[in-house]
Amino acid sequence: MLNIVAGSEHDAVFEQVVQPWCRDQKLTCTMTRLGSVDQARLLESGDAPYDGFWFASSLFQQLGDTAHRLRQVQPMFSTPLVFAGPRSELDALGFTGREVGVEEILAAVEAKKTTTWMTNPTQSNSGATVLLGFLNYFAGNDPGVPLTRPQLDSEQVRAGITRLTRAFGKTPPSTGLLMDECLATPQQCKTMFTYEDLVIERNQQLVRAGKEPLYAIYPKGALAISDAPLGFLPHGDNPEKLANFRDRRSGKPFHDLAQAAGLPGQCGIGAAAVRRDPGPQVGLS
Repeated sequence: MLNIVAGSEHDAVFEQVVQPWCRDQKLTCTMTRLGSVDQARLLESGDAPYDGFWFASSLFQQLGDTAHRLRQVQPMFSTPLVFAGPRSELDALGFTGREVGVEEILAAVEAKKTTTWMTNPTQSNSGATVLLGFLNYFAGNDPGVPLTRPQLDSEQVRAGITRLTRAFGKTPPSTGLLMDECLATPQQCKTMFTYEDLVIERNQQLVRAGKEPLYAIYPKGALAISDAPLGFLPHGDNPEKLANFRDRRSGKPFHDLAQAAGLPGQCGIGAAAVRRDPGPQVGLS
């Protein structure tokens, strides 16, 4: 058995890639949902009853694994954080078919032209990533330039934080829950910050149901990438489980098998209505 703790954004990948691999290996694999921020805290605490930690971003893997306890850590796939909503909503904002900066998005929300949600930055990688991206923008940094302590203490960044916290209508604890609740309450949530792969996944469902798909925008100047690292945690009752991270027939790590099974293509999910033009990018690590 392999017990994996992972963010809700990995649900589809776990069901469509990890579980088939586990069945092929005659293993029982379970997934407990926990946001990346909470995963980092759990790992750092030293009391973690899981065999695998599957973060959304290497940033939180590094923050939580200060004792370097995780083994065979590798990124599983990459997906950008995007600003998404029904195309009709983004058409009305004038945001389709062109580059859109974070200031434009924030100004539209402040002017009550739309509503937007993100996840709670203290619990989930996607919300923390959005927050850090906006902080970098408020500090006047280009993508890839790290924030400094003096910048965080500056008046312009403090004022930006105030603007940001007032702008978001709701901050659910996980990205999967954010997607569920936002799509279920379109009068309260018209746009959101989420992962591109989740937009693609939900668009399949929306199109099958005859509903308007989502349109994704890659915010200029604040685009960050989630790289989804998975690592094995050795502890007292699981030394033999390390072998289960490798295919016993080919000797290849689980990570390689999962990628070969289709992770980069998000399990074959098509990109309906997603504008795929990320432009300059930056990871949080």
